[in-house]
Amino acid sequence: MWTESAIYLKVAIIYIMFDNPEKHFNREHFQAESPLSEIEGEFMGGERVKFIARWRGDAPDPINFTGIYTEAEIITDLKELARRKASIKKEKHDRATLAEAFLYELIDKHELLGGKIEAIPTSEFDDLVNAVDMVLEITRGEKPYLLGVDVTISEDDETIKAKKAAINGALRNKKLTEVKYFQSEPNPPGRVEVPKVVLSITRKDLQNIAGMLHSGKDDDLVLRPLQEKLTNQIGVQLAEAQNTLQNLRPFTGRRRELISIYQKLRQSISPNS
Repeated sequence: MWTESAIYLKVAIIYIMFDNPEKHFNREHFQAESPLSEIEGEFMGGERVKFIARWRGDAPDPINFTGIYTEAEIITDLKELARRKASIKKEKHDRATLAEAFLYELIDKHELLGGKIEAIPTSEFDDLVNAVDMVLEITRGEKPYLLGVDVTISEDDETIKAKKAAINGALRNKKLTEVKYFQSEPNPPGRVEVPKVVLSITRKDLQNIAGMLHSGKDDDLVLRPLQEKLTNQIGVQLAEAQNTLQNLRPFTGRRRELISIYQKLRQSISPNS
């Protein structure tokens, strides 16, 4: 049961995040700098905003994890989330939101990566603090495998390289990426550690997806190249991570465990496997 002060804090944080966009989101700045197309704009504020609403609505809320973490710990995380949102919104605009929401929609509802791969949205805390926008739950065989995804619309190679370098740096210390507020039935909610990849799409990809979703009909000319691109990105990064682990010394039980996880992920990720 939340205390009155905690409830007031939650309301204040929600205000900071959503109800004061000029100060913390600076939307006008980004639209002037890189305006959305007419179709893209409809998904942000028109009747097709349902795609973003579904993505956000499916995401877990830390408030609902009170039986797992203490109230004080959750409040600390919410404060950190508010701080990150206040500082990052000047660099993360509507197009990034569309990229994350669209990929969630295509993977989860249109089977972009195959019928046995489900997209599970993460909390905003895990999005901004742990850089995991969604988790892929791959069900092939008895045990599902989890793969964290950091979606980027950036076409700057250096930015993408930096994200990948951070993942490999953690792997050299035999660490995976934490998702603190994870929820996927029938598993109990809570903290999980997952391998992570960076999925990069271009503005052109985004416009093609927006056009397809706007029409209400699947288009193989959009879906097939995108499926090939993303599957290739995942496969290459998993192979690179496995190679990093295999070259580490000494050969410990933890390293052997991680190599096995990456091997099974590589075998499972192909839509045709």
